[in-house]
Amino acid sequence: MSNTTNEMAQLYREQVQKIENEILTLTNNATDVNFSDEKGAYLISLIAERKSILDAMFVNVVKDIEQIKRVNEMLYGLTKKMYDCVATTSQKVKERLFDDEPDADFEVEGTLQFAAKEKDAVLSLPEDDYYGSNFARVLLVIDKLYEQDFICPDYIDSVSSQDLDGEDLSHLEDKTNYECWQPAAEVLKDVNICFAFHSLHAYHPYSLPDILRMRKFGLMVNVRHRIPTDSL
Repeated sequence: MSNTTNEMAQLYREQVQKIENEILTLTNNATDVNFSDEKGAYLISLIAERKSILDAMFVNVVKDIEQIKRVNEMLYGLTKKMYDCVATTSQKVKERLFDDEPDADFEVEGTLQFAAKEKDAVLSLPEDDYYGSNFARVLLVIDKLYEQDFICPDYIDSVSSQDLDGEDLSHLEDKTNYECWQPAAEVLKDVNICFAFHSLHAYHPYSLPDILRMRKFGLMVNVRHRIPTDSL
C-alpha cells in the first residue's frame, strides 16, 4: 500500500478503535444483560458507523477475498443443509401425524443463525492488526442487541415446510454477483455470493471483515402443531 493509503488506513483504524471503545464501555465489555431503549438505539448507530468504516478498509485488502470465498461456500452448504433438514423433518412429521391425526395441521421451520456465543465463534486472521477491531467482543454486543429485539430478524435465512410444498426452490441453486451498490462491488465482482452471505451484509449490521471471521453457525428446526377442535 502507498503512503497515502497507509495514512488513510491508520485514520480508519483509529476511528474504529474509538467507536469500539465507546461500545465496549457502554456495555461493560459486552457483559451487560439488558439495554435501555435509548442505549440500544445509540449502540446501533455506533455499530452502523463501525460497519461503514470497516467496509471501506476491506476494499484495500484484496487478499481477504479467498477467506470470503471460503465463508461463502460454508454458508451456501449450511443453507442447503437447512432446506434438507426441513424437508426430512416435514416428511417424518407428516408420516406420524397422518396415521393418528389425519386432520392435524403443522409447519416445520428452519433458521440459520450466527452463533456468536459459541467457543471460537470468531476467527483471528493475519489482517486483524490492520483493522484494529476487537471483533469477538463487538460481535457479542450485536448478538445481545438481537436477543433484546433491537435488531430483527435474528436469523440469516429461513425456510418453512410450506415454502417447500408451494414454491419453486430452484433459486437455491443460483448465486449472484455482488450488488453494484455494495462498497466492495469492484473487488468482489467475480465472486458469486449466496443469499446467506448477502443477508449477513445487506440486512444485518455486520461488515465484510466481520463476516469473514465468522466460523460458528447454528441450524434450528422447529415444528408447530395445531390440532383442530370442535367449536363451542
